[in-house]
Amino acid sequence: MNKTILAAAGFAAILVSIPAIADPSSSTLTVADGMSRLGFNLFAKLEPASSSKNMVMSPLSIDQALALLYNGARGGTQRSCSTVMGLSNLTMSQANSGFSDLGKSLTSADPAVQFDIANAIWPNKGEKLDAQYAERCRKYLGATVEPLDYHNPVAAASTINGWVDDHTRHNIRTLVGPSDVRDASVVLTNAIYFHGKWTTPFNKNGTHDAKFETPNGSKSLPTMHREGEMDYVADPHYQAVSLPYGNGGLQMLIALPRPGADISSMVDDAWWTDVTGRMKPEEVALALPRFKASYGIDILHPLKELGLPASGDYSGIAIGGLTVSAIIHKATVDVDEDGTVASAATGIVMTKAIRAAGAAMTVDRPFFFAIYDRQTRAVLFTGVIRDPSES
Repeated sequence: MNKTILAAAGFAAILVSIPAIADPSSSTLTVADGMSRLGFNLFAKLEPASSSKNMVMSPLSIDQALALLYNGARGGTQRSCSTVMGLSNLTMSQANSGFSDLGKSLTSADPAVQFDIANAIWPNKGEKLDAQYAERCRKYLGATVEPLDYHNPVAAASTINGWVDDHTRHNIRTLVGPSDVRDASVVLTNAIYFHGKWTTPFNKNGTHDAKFETPNGSKSLPTMHREGEMDYVADPHYQAVSLPYGNGGLQMLIALPRPGADISSMVDDAWWTDVTGRMKPEEVALALPRFKASYGIDILHPLKELGLPASGDYSGIAIGGLTVSAIIHKATVDVDEDGTVASAATGIVMTKAIRAAGAAMTVDRPFFFAIYDRQTRAVLFTGVIRDPSES
């Protein structure tokens, strides 16, 4: 039998999930497809800016946090959120059922894999959440509600970070800082934790240093080796292999561009459908470096470029206008001979909406003034001020 040799020396690693639902509903599949498409759309915007360093992100964590936001959006704002999340063909009720079913399927996809999802809503003390909103988020997204005093931003940030730390098993210790939440009215958070052991682990005795080409030159790195039958696909642009965890319900795909090919131009939603659809079992000799990566960024700007409204009608969350001031995302991954530990957290910071001024005027040089009667325009006082400090 022919054996394919795959040495990963510059790759994209993507966690693949295969839902455990026997007959997933159309709404569940729509939510899953929309989440993946949003992830690749974000990838296209974030990856080029991080081309000289590692990048790891979790479309699931981002989508779960956005689901909390979506549930509080109204009118055109909700329609825009739906478009960004790929939910345009679903009612809110259908989308929420999809969120709920997908979450349950992922966390129960494999009893040999630990996969936890947590959501929380953190209103400012005195901020009255819409009762129906809080109940929807509890019922479909498992969200808890805990008021915080953002007038004490140090303590508020510490509480949120403690929650993130707990739910990521101490892999992400800090998501927000005091300056992020100082003016917050509501913060929406998600945290996920994944720990999967390879169905077929790498032999630690087979790990030895091998060359890896980084953007800054060649390095010698501990590299794992495995030979055997694996799901594999190749074409003139890339090679890819999929490695299962536990009973195979969850897998990691490793995609290796051919020399000279560019990852950011290769990876998109259409490519994902193609590569996962064409994989077939093949004898492969795989050389894969152990790797660990972490990444954090405010993704509000790229999400706005994709159509997410920062300012809009989020009155379904709480009385009074709210605007999104930041969407902070962090993720980590650690891959070795035994398997993978990955975690992610997303925080959407919402502040009170301030009506944008139509113009800006800063009086910082000599000026004219007049006191007058508006109706008759009769001038009562007039003058020029060249130095406001003079008396």
